[in-house]
Amino acid sequence: MATPNDPMAWMDDLTPAERDRLLDALIAAPDDVAYCLLWLPEELVTMHAVCIDAPFLASAFDSYAGASPVARDCHVDILSSLMYRAERNNLDALTRLAAASHMDAAWTAVAQILRTAPNHADRVVRAAPWDALHPDVQTIILSAADPNDVCAAIAFVRSVRGDAPWITYLTARAFFAAVTPAVWTALPKERQHT
Repeated sequence: MATPNDPMAWMDDLTPAERDRLLDALIAAPDDVAYCLLWLPEELVTMHAVCIDAPFLASAFDSYAGASPVARDCHVDILSSLMYRAERNNLDALTRLAAASHMDAAWTAVAQILRTAPNHADRVVRAAPWDALHPDVQTIILSAADPNDVCAAIAFVRSVRGDAPWITYLTARAFFAAVTPAVWTALPKERQHT
């Protein structure tokens, strides 16, 4: 990370023996590869990216979200394959990646997951501010408000829906992730308390 425009610059600072020892240690711990995929040589990235289990995709997405644009550009194909494998439990990390990178492919992956799992929309609004979300993602969330209480809570706080949904753990989480000061102050005090 110290050399944002050259993700593998660290390799030049190690002796060949140190570098081999470090890479061998990573090969022995494939779950740790997700955290540092971005800074590995291309041949290792290609080999290990397909082996990252779904629970560890979030770690890879978070690493890419914090990376420089140049570093992400070096791994566009790898990122595409990781995004293709994303699941609803990776939605928050995938959203952080999409918001940080502005990659259309990342927003498309978020939208595809939301279409089949709108009940996980709270993960999206917790990961990025509403105004940072792609318009297609906003539309999917708001259009799912009738059959889905989580999306209804978000639609309510975005002033698209007049009635608040039933309060549950999930709707409260979505509410507080997406609420605006204007909507909050407009609520009666007893509703705020509830």
